[in-house]
Amino acid sequence: MKKIALLLLVGVTFFSCGREKKEEADFSEIAEESLKTTLILDAIYIKDDSLSVFCKVDNYFLYDKPIAVKVKGSDVIQRISIEIPENTPVESFSIVASTNKDQSTLVMKGISVEQNGKMVFDGSDYKYLDYFLADESFKWDEAKQRCDISHSNKYPPGIVGSEKIEHILIK
Repeated sequence: MKKIALLLLVGVTFFSCGREKKEEADFSEIAEESLKTTLILDAIYIKDDSLSVFCKVDNYFLYDKPIAVKVKGSDVIQRISIEIPENTPVESFSIVASTNKDQSTLVMKGISVEQNGKMVFDGSDYKYLDYFLADESFKWDEAKQRCDISHSNKYPPGIVGSEKIEHILIK
């Protein structure tokens, strides 16, 4: 009788341990399916500033959900990584590039996009220019390789993704 009880106890314990491992494996598969998007800007902001990023989801920009980022002024290029809320299926971006009215120039050398740690759009070294459009607040200065920006328009200086970036981001 003791042997039967012992075998029954060992069998139940073994069966229970196997079920926990299966549940753990299912959880890891779910974790791998999450979407983590990062917008990367390589830019020179001479003065302290802030920018806002709006994501386009289901054909609409989420203007009620801005992602605000503060930028410390510097004479050298800096990488600004903007984490998009997890599992947001981004189709495009709209970027308010500057809110500091004293910021008169801006060097935006690159705009790139990573998803789950992999580069899906490499817009470094001005390659983004065919994929993102600047509004009338930006005037390109060819000699200095920078933009002169104006804060006198109805809206702050902005950059928005074109249909070309949507074709890359929508899979």
